[in-house]
This record gives sequence, C-alpha cells and structure tokens, in this order.
Amino acid sequence: MSDVAITSRQKPLQPAEPRLYIRPPRAMANAVCTPFPTGTTGTSLEECNRCVDSAKADFSGSESFLTEEYLGPFLCVCRSVLSEFLSTQRARFKTNIVWGQGSAQELQKRYPLQEPERELQIVFPLRNTGPGLATDVRVTVTSESSNVVLGDQTVMLGNVLPGDFSIAVDAMVVGASASFQALMQIEWGEIGGPTRNAEIFEFNVISQRGDIEWQSLEYRSPYSTGVAEGDQFYGRMDRVHQLAARLLRQPMEPFYITGQKRVGKTSLALASARYAVAKSPPKTLSYHYILWGEVAHADPNVSLRQLGESIEEFIFDRLPPDAHPPTGDYNGSLAGLVKLSNVAKRVVPEARFVVIIDEFDEIHQELFIHGNLADTFFANLRALSRSDNICIVLIGGENMPFIMDRQGQKLNNFSRENLSYFSRQTEWSDFQLVVREPTSGLLNWHDDAISEVFNTTRGNPYFAKIICAGVFRCAVSERDADITATEVRRATESAISGMGANSFAHLWQDGIPKAAAEREPDILRRMRVLVAIARCLRRGLLTTASNIAGNRGSMSLTEGEIPAALNDFQRREVLQEEERHYVFVLPIFRMWLVDVGVSQLIADALNEELANSALAEENAAIVRSEEVVSLAGRWPTYRGKHVGTDEIRAWYQ
Repeated sequence: MSDVAITSRQKPLQPAEPRLYIRPPRAMANAVCTPFPTGTTGTSLEECNRCVDSAKADFSGSESFLTEEYLGPFLCVCRSVLSEFLSTQRARFKTNIVWGQGSAQELQKRYPLQEPERELQIVFPLRNTGPGLATDVRVTVTSESSNVVLGDQTVMLGNVLPGDFSIAVDAMVVGASASFQALMQIEWGEIGGPTRNAEIFEFNVISQRGDIEWQSLEYRSPYSTGVAEGDQFYGRMDRVHQLAARLLRQPMEPFYITGQKRVGKTSLALASARYAVAKSPPKTLSYHYILWGEVAHADPNVSLRQLGESIEEFIFDRLPPDAHPPTGDYNGSLAGLVKLSNVAKRVVPEARFVVIIDEFDEIHQELFIHGNLADTFFANLRALSRSDNICIVLIGGENMPFIMDRQGQKLNNFSRENLSYFSRQTEWSDFQLVVREPTSGLLNWHDDAISEVFNTTRGNPYFAKIICAGVFRCAVSERDADITATEVRRATESAISGMGANSFAHLWQDGIPKAAAEREPDILRRMRVLVAIARCLRRGLLTTASNIAGNRGSMSLTEGEIPAALNDFQRREVLQEEERHYVFVLPIFRMWLVDVGVSQLIADALNEELANSALAEENAAIVRSEEVVSLAGRWPTYRGKHVGTDEIRAWYQ
C-alpha cells in the first residue's frame, strides 16, 4: 500500500469519511494505450485489451478493497470505452472501391477501336464508397487482346477521397477490333487498418461505329441557332398543338407570345402555324410571317404603310386571279386591311389568313405611346383581330409587357402565351430531342452528356445549341462519335471564350419599362452590377449584397442602387437568391461573365474605369477558358489521370 496515502481524522483504514488520494502504480503508467494511429497500421483493439489485462495482472498479488471496488471496475470501464471508441473510428475510416457504373462492367464510353495506330486515352470509372480515405491506391490494368496495347500498366493514384473518381490509361490500337476485354486489379489501404484491400474487375471496351464519313461532315452545321423551321424544329409539341388549336377554331383566337429572347418564340409560332395548315382542308388556311425589321423605318408612318402593304400583298396572292380588289391607302392607318378582309370573305368564304408579326416590342415608340398614331394603330389591330378570316399573332421579348401596359386595353381579346426555358420535370423528353435529333445516326449521345448540356444551360435552347455545335465540331475534329459528359464539358470550355456580349446582351438590356431613349441609364447600372458580381466570383467571395457593393469599383454605381438592380435581376429570373447570396439562373452566363464578360462589359460601357491600373492588371492576369483547354489538350496522363480543365483551374485559383 505504499502507493496509497490515506488521511482521515479517524483511525487509519476505517471507512468512515475517508479521503483517498490514489497515485497510479508504475505498472499502470507503463500500460497507456494510444487510440490514434502513429503509423500506417495504428493500435488495434487486441493491443488495447492486452494493455488493460497487463495492468490488472500487476495487482493480482495485492488484492484489496481498492483493487476490487475501484481499480478493477475502472479498468473494465476503460476497456469498454476504448473498444467502443476504436470501433467507431474504424467505421469512420472504412473504405470500399467499386466499379463506377453499377454492376454492368462495360465501359459506357465507346472508343474508335476500328482505326489502327490510333492513340487513345481510355477512362475507367471507379467509386470510393467511403466514408474513409483510400490510401496509396495502386491500379494495374492488363489487356487480354493483342489488338490493343495499354501503356503504364501499373498506375499510382496516391490517396483517393470518397466519391467518384477515374483513371486514364494510354492505349494504342494495333489492329481493328469490335471490342476487347481487360483485367483491372486495384489495391488500397485504410487509415488504421493493418492490411491492404484488393479488388479485381473484368470489363469490356466496345468499339464505335466505323462507317461515318467524317470528311463530309466538316462543313455541316446541324445545330443552327437561327429560327427552327420544318424538320429542324424539335420538341414542345404540346405547346404547338395548343397554339395551333387557336388557329383552327371558328372564329380564330389571336394571341401574343412573350418571354426572354432566344428561347424559341419564333420557332414555336411558325411550327404552330404549319401544324394548323397541315390539319386544315387544302387551300383554306395560310400564314404570313413579318419580321418587324423588314418594315421598320425611322418615320413610324412609313413603317405603318409598309406593314399594311405587306399584309395586303399576302391576301392578294390568296385571292382568285379574276378578283381585283382595290389597293388600300396605309398612310397613318391600317383601316384598308379591314375592308380587304371583307372583300376576301365574299370572294373566298373558306379562306383564312394568319399574320405573324415578330419582334413587335421593337416598334417605334410613337406607335404605342399614347397619341393619335398609336391609338389608330392599335385600334386597327383590334379591328383586324375581330375579323372572322384574319388572325393576328404577335411575338415579343421582355419589353412586350411595357407595350401592352400602354395599349393593352385595345387588345384585350389577345391571350398571352409565355415561353421560357425547357423544364426538366415536364419537357425533359423534348429537350432530349433538341440535343439528339440533329445528329441522329451520327453521334451517340449518352444520358449523362444530355444532362450536362441541360445543367450548363438550364434548358435554354439557344445556348444548348451553341454547346451542341461545339461538341459536334470537336467530334468531327477528333473522329469521335461517342459523346459523354466529358466531351460536353470540354466543348463548353472552348465555346465560352469565343462568345461575345451580343449573345447575352438581352439579360441586361431587356425588361426595362421605359421608352427606348430612357433605358440607357438602367442598362449601364445593370452592367456595373454584373461587373461587381464577376469580381466577387473571381476573388472567391460569396455574392452577397455587401460583397457586391465592396467590389463595385466605379463610384458611378452608388451603394443604394445595387439592391434595386439585384431585385430587378431576380424578377426577370436572371439571378436568384440562395442563403443570402445571389446565384445565376443561367450557369453558362456565369462562366462567360467570369471568363471574358467583365472585359467586354467594361469596354462597352465603363470606359472611365480603364484608367484603373488594378482593374487592368486583374483582366490581364485572368486565365481564359480557351487557354486552359489548349493546355489540358497538350498534357499526357499523370498517375492514371487526365489532367483536365477543372484540375488546372482549381490549382491556379
């Protein structure tokens, strides 16, 4: 009992009110467990149990009420706590590496195995199901075919975090083949684990089709961003049927289509008109498309006259040759068209005419701002839309509501059709047609590639076609007809640097409820806010209102103007607020703005900031997407990975 000191006011060793001061014995001090690993294997549970058993054995010859009632239970509790602790830690560091594409061990990506002497990079998808870190991962890939030779058969990946990952192996096609089989062995360790784990996967690599004449595709452009007509229109057939039904009813129902630019409003209107013509009896329904720019003039009276003459000529062409209706006078009024419609109804009672006026929100302000000319123009449109044999269809962008607010009471018989981006919930099959159909029989679009296009463009058909066009050009250049998400990301990076401000200008120029001459201050304010947001993104800051104000740069943009501009962007669904910071609804717009958009916006409207040396240095230092793509294309695989644009960007940022 030399290690136990007892002090009490009573006799020693009597249990009444004892005060015990216990100093651990020397044997116990030498038997301390280390629950955290000091090396690659760590301390096992068995070692901890041996430590506890050894400490208890040191007291086996000196049993007393201290060892029986205090030390023994204390050591048992230690054993229980350590056992539970180590079991918990083992669960936290446990790892398991599985095939990255489910149970079917066939590579999703197909490769051009039919081209001898073709050098490839074959990517194998894997997944660390975690939750721990896989340490010192080593992969050995062996080809079982003599037609394909794999380089660097053993790949050192190092440590791999939980989640999806892949390895890239250089290969060369020696002889043409439809497929080849390979064997992959992967080894890895776990933190605190005494042994290494291993898995073996067998997989097939399938060849692409080899009958594509790539040279004939070099000058094709299947993803045109112009108006989709005829067979080039894909998807949204429900909307087509809905609008066509308005043209097929008796009497016809006029309507106007509005929404952001470049969402397919014109294509939808024309497709609806063609469908209605196809469903009507022969030679009864016909339509006439007028782009406002075709009749636009600096003098609004001249524009009105040319519009009337265009519609008159359209109706004349549908009348019998022996009919000679008088020509109308359209100086300041379209009333002559109302008379012409009555004549056409007497001559050809079954004939019906659809007039589609595009870019209607671009009309001269004197044609919709209250005045004699504007009141006359909209009164004429109302009278025409009331005719049994004439239907008026108007197409306009975000400025259309401003016009309807001024003259909408005269067009209260027009129904509104709003068009936006493709919805993933209700229009996913339509979006797939937009991506797949133009290159049907040529490119093989995988589902993850279409999802990548959708995620980048948020279903915007215009920007989706731009990305798909870039994918098509890369496919023709590389003779690769199998499209996965990797090819889509690479094409997106290449396309962004080549896009100009004109592709996105409607996002900061439209939707201002003012006359055209009064919009410039609001446009300038929006551009400055976008520049401030881009600076936050470049510097890795959250795009909160305070950070945007702190990075506005120009004193021409006051702090009080920023909330109004942000609310305006939210209303128009350019931005949305998430957890007190703002994110772009259109991801490709964010990418463009950070990459090259800042310089283009400043060059257009913020010339006073060009003298700011800090901003000039910032623009000079930014690495553009096209530079990253070019660099990634020249680098070989490293440790089983193709160093892509994401890795390069993460490094320099």
